[in-house]
Amino acid sequence: VDLERHRISLSLENAQTGRKMKLGEQTITVGGTVTGTVAELKPYGVFVQLGPGHSGLLHISEIEAGGGSKPAMRRDYPVGNEVTVLIKDIKDGKISLALPGSAAGETNLREMLDEQKKQSQDLGSLSGLFDDLKL
Repeated sequence: VDLERHRISLSLENAQTGRKMKLGEQTITVGGTVTGTVAELKPYGVFVQLGPGHSGLLHISEIEAGGGSKPAMRRDYPVGNEVTVLIKDIKDGKISLALPGSAAGETNLREMLDEQKKQSQDLGSLSGLFDDLKL
């Protein structure tokens, strides 16, 4: 907002902003799987080192959704072990993780892909309106 010149600047927000992140030479993408090293355990989840200076959080709710429990977290995710995780979200430089194959991770990924599909659709055809109807 430029009050002196009585102007307002507008721009379109790209829905894909924050969906990719560069970690050194590697680029991670929401929905992709990566292998990292368990760096730290906290009561609310596991921090996984994904690259130099970059870690993501595997929240306790994701672990529990995958069949684990808070007491088993220390046994299943010892510091220094490698773990394969799904990139659930990247926002403001923070990386949220899920377990591959977990109900929460798959549901979240499915919702994200559906949202992207809706945003990228054009008007389509009349028959396309009936595709999702169960008659």
